Amino acid sequence: TMFLVVLSAFIAIALSKKACCFPDQWEGEAFGFDKVKKETFFETISYDYTNSRLRIDVFTHHTGGRYNETIWEETDLRGVRSIYTFKDGNCTKQKLETPFKRACVRENHKSEYAFTIGGSLNAVVYGYDKDQFQSDLTVSKDTCIPISGTFLEHHQRKYSFESEVSFWNVHIGIGNPIVFELPEVCKNAK
Repeated sequence: TMFLVVLSAFIAIALSKKACCFPDQWEGEAFGFDKVKKETFFETISYDYTNSRLRIDVFTHHTGGRYNETIWEETDLRGVRSIYTFKDGNCTKQKLETPFKRACVRENHKSEYAFTIGGSLNAVVYGYDKDQFQSDLTVSKDTCIPISGTFLEHHQRKYSFESEVSFWNVHIGIGNPIVFELPEVCKNAK
């Protein structure tokens, strides 16, 4: 799914040295376009680094788009980290071997450009390029709240992944922690 590709890009970002990190807890929306698949996506995101959990609801578009799936990532009381995917009334569970990663901007970025959006929002775009992977990530300067990103992965003059994403209505904190509660069908997923 688009979520896993974009999340993988952010996790790759999290694995490098950090220029700034997203807030420990935030909620917002992401709207984007996957050029290779020729499809849009819209996601509602609840990210909670403090408690090692994430929820993303995936739709095809922000204006009445079709619901695709809901994905939860969490670490249970025993320290076991899993990702749950709820789709078409069924839930699957996949155990993850790596710890929950903090979403951060790469410190080893190749370019950094500060600018102003809308006359008052100070922002920074960080550019990264290594081997087949390129990305530009724009965040607010003082709080590192995500604003937009472009992610490209190319192999032999052909892009295997090309996506743009814009973040909307991002606010710090978790408005209602119930979003992280798994539905019954997921509690028994294997």
